[in-house]
Amino acid sequence: VKYMEHFYPEFIPRMSSVKSPQQIVGVLTKTFFADRSGIDRKKIFNVSIMPCSAKKFEIQRPEHRLDDGTPEMDAVLTTREFGDLLKLFEIDVPSLPESPFDPILGDATGAGLIFGVTGGMMEAALRTVAAVLDPHTEPRMEYSALRGTGGIKRGSVLIGDQEIKLCAVNGLANARKVLDEIKSGREEIHFLEV
Repeated sequence: VKYMEHFYPEFIPRMSSVKSPQQIVGVLTKTFFADRSGIDRKKIFNVSIMPCSAKKFEIQRPEHRLDDGTPEMDAVLTTREFGDLLKLFEIDVPSLPESPFDPILGDATGAGLIFGVTGGMMEAALRTVAAVLDPHTEPRMEYSALRGTGGIKRGSVLIGDQEIKLCAVNGLANARKVLDEIKSGREEIHFLEV
């Protein structure tokens, strides 16, 4: 969001208004879970472990506070920082005993599992759109073509008779390339995930 505000403000009206998964979990933890568990939300300290250091800035934005001023998420560790902590405290994750998934908010879904990978949010959203528009037909799309960590991934999906052009990018340098192509009219993309 900050990147778009500074470099591509003309695209802000086209951006999704949906909170990131990190912030959604923060809100649910400090509202729904806190209320259901009888815990004062101000006593909950949410820590997110994320691959992107931009998430540290995201939690500081004023729109990511609850009505009473409580932050939705309190701290962010990058996956690298988390790995460093595991090493510092000599925690060998593979040797830890398995434990069941905490079903605090119910069962996980396939769409939820892919949300954290490049192209995963796009795929989850498209699955939902396709299911709403035509619940009997799976969209014709090679989902795996948009996943992974490689630079710029393009694809398309047919929902009904509408072809939706897709692009998933990893990193702001790749985002700049694609946004410049869209801005110049050289590229037509209906759904871009960064």
